[in-house]
Amino acid sequence: MVNKATKASLFAFSLLCLAGLSGCKKHWEDDKLQIARESYTGDQLRIDGFYVKGNTILSIYVLYENGILLVGDSFDANELEARAAEMQTSEWQAVTKKCKFCWGAFTVRGDEIMYERWVPPSGGGFPTFTWKGTITSDTEFVMTSLRDNRKGKTEAINEVYRFVEFEHKPDSTNPFVK
Repeated sequence: MVNKATKASLFAFSLLCLAGLSGCKKHWEDDKLQIARESYTGDQLRIDGFYVKGNTILSIYVLYENGILLVGDSFDANELEARAAEMQTSEWQAVTKKCKFCWGAFTVRGDEIMYERWVPPSGGGFPTFTWKGTITSDTEFVMTSLRDNRKGKTEAINEVYRFVEFEHKPDSTNPFVK
């Protein structure tokens, strides 16, 4: 026969399990972008190409007029020309269309730029991170803060993005940024 104390303990344990599972569910869901996508019609930054971040190891960032951001993978600086050519292939574009952490949204307000994108998870759903910075010229901006939106933590950074002229940007259509 189960006594009242045991019943109460089982009930409390059941509630804790349910609360824990509901918390886990959120952890396994992908975060939603907090930046609303909006058209970029300004002249603070050139968008007729892409930006690279880094010196010896580069990453490509493509800004689109419709407010979408596309992020490529990292590679050696001496491979820039080959990677730019690869971005024009249907194979690269097909893979990118399926890659959630390749996409995000950006906004420009005066000389401030901000972008948010999904990053690969370390377990659970895709979290979003937000970068904020300053536009230094129409061909360069510097990101100075990075926020982990899931954890609510912000850190100071110093990431310089430099413009590269590029005539044939890949299409910005993707299933992730609405």
